[in-house]
Amino acid sequence: EDERSLLRVSAAIDACERSVARGGPLYDKKSAWRRLKVMGSILSKSEERGAAHASAYCLREAAFFEVGHALGAFASSTRLENRAHANLLLDCVANAETLALAAASAGCAEQFLEFGLRHLREDERSWRAAHHFSELAELKYWRLDAMRNLAASAAPEGEAPRSAALDVLRGSLPPATCKLIGPPHLVVRFLATLCHAADARRTPGASTTVFGEPCAPDAVFTILCDLPRRLVQARIAWSTADDMRRTTLSDAIDDLLALWALVGPREEGFARLVDVAAKSSKVSGEISGARAETLGDRLQKDATRDTVSRRRIRVSLERKYRPEDVAARFAADEPSELLQRVLRRCAQPAIVGAPPPRAPRPAVP
Repeated sequence: EDERSLLRVSAAIDACERSVARGGPLYDKKSAWRRLKVMGSILSKSEERGAAHASAYCLREAAFFEVGHALGAFASSTRLENRAHANLLLDCVANAETLALAAASAGCAEQFLEFGLRHLREDERSWRAAHHFSELAELKYWRLDAMRNLAASAAPEGEAPRSAALDVLRGSLPPATCKLIGPPHLVVRFLATLCHAADARRTPGASTTVFGEPCAPDAVFTILCDLPRRLVQARIAWSTADDMRRTTLSDAIDDLLALWALVGPREEGFARLVDVAAKSSKVSGEISGARAETLGDRLQKDATRDTVSRRRIRVSLERKYRPEDVAARFAADEPSELLQRVLRRCAQPAIVGAPPPRAPRPAVP
């Protein structure tokens, strides 16, 4: 029964792969992808031996086809029949759970990011899937213009398009079970954006600029507010390309976490969390051990200062790490060689019969 379930799933995956490769539809009711999703759902409710494993396999590969479609990796990416389908694609790349499933798929490893998972142990597969999530998060960033064009084309006539910048933010933080987060240059930009949003929330009518788009501070804060805590629990996905500026990026992260302790909600208790991370051998995140101890001493010292001194420190850090300045100083010059190969294959999603996309909204000065 185990083998029969896996054979049925493998056949459905092969059919879906052939369909998307030749430009077949994704979201149509009778599409191969839809049949793959239905099969995964049915198997998840089955009591057959091996059904749970086959269902997980099925849903991972289905997520890969959907995310790959959204990012323009297949021929069918250029054939979206209506605006609802375009919004479904934007929803999928804004969903961390969908991205995590896609990152753990064999299709993502072998076709998209060119790394096989077949011969790895389970712990190695899990670690590699976490790296894949980081790479997909960065790929979303490099495909931001394509996502903006898709959002503009998908918007009903006379209505403003949805924010593609917020869609890049959404889903860029992996699920809580993932022990890897990154890439580091985006972590720095996200922290700077979060701190700016936390401060802007106190000013009525203020906005926060995210990748050149003005966004509501509350929306940005809600998406990113868990990031400082996650850095205590998860490692950053450093690559060899980051080695030359690792110290600079690490110092920026420490500064921004110190700023978060000043501008974040008082009930957050971030300083206490850092103190626990410094003393516990069970904590192995980016902010742990000696680094957590150094940061904890800094936060404790800032907390004992008078109000005027704390405000002076806050203003100084806010000026040093304005989101637009951080974008210029810390943005990656170009994608990694791996992502460059992926990007060269990516197409521009377009809706059949849709008007030309409107220009993106201007950034707030």
